[in-house]
Amino acid sequence: MSKTCEGPECERPHYGGGWCVGHYAQVRRGRPLTPLRAKRKRVRERVREDGYVWCSKCQAYKPTNEFHKDANDKSGCTSHCRECVAAYGLTHKFGLSRADYDRMLESQDGVCRICRKTPEENGKALAVDHDRACCPGNKSCGKCVRSLLCGNCNRAIGYFKDDPSLILAALTYVMEFHPDNPARQATAA
Repeated sequence: MSKTCEGPECERPHYGGGWCVGHYAQVRRGRPLTPLRAKRKRVRERVREDGYVWCSKCQAYKPTNEFHKDANDKSGCTSHCRECVAAYGLTHKFGLSRADYDRMLESQDGVCRICRKTPEENGKALAVDHDRACCPGNKSCGKCVRSLLCGNCNRAIGYFKDDPSLILAALTYVMEFHPDNPARQATAA
């Protein structure tokens, strides 16, 4: 029994029934058996000998640590680098370019608008905050973008549903029990 496909001019292995995947698709659809096109050869190798990986978006070789992991790819990396993925997310979700984000970050002195921590202190880039009354969910029209916040501050505002009365009530509550509160110090003495 032959291990290669029975299709015309086909050297591919068969997977049962005598046909390779391509010729089996032709048989299943009732089409006449024709030679399959040769697989396209990649013009560029995805991984160079020095370990750098090709980003198909920015068209450059970059170190593997600049990519997310992908167990399904031979290189072990996604096809787009982290920077390209982030730029796509900014544009797709918020209508911002990377330059817009950088301008916002510079206008905020590189820190979260609320807690004043840098991205390095938080361990992550600052998140784009938008008015959920205008655009509920994670996408924004771009006009309701407010500022850049760390993940904790952005989530806190989201948990309070952007409701100023809830935020003020939480502030009052925290201040009531804060150690620097003079009223609390008087009752402790």
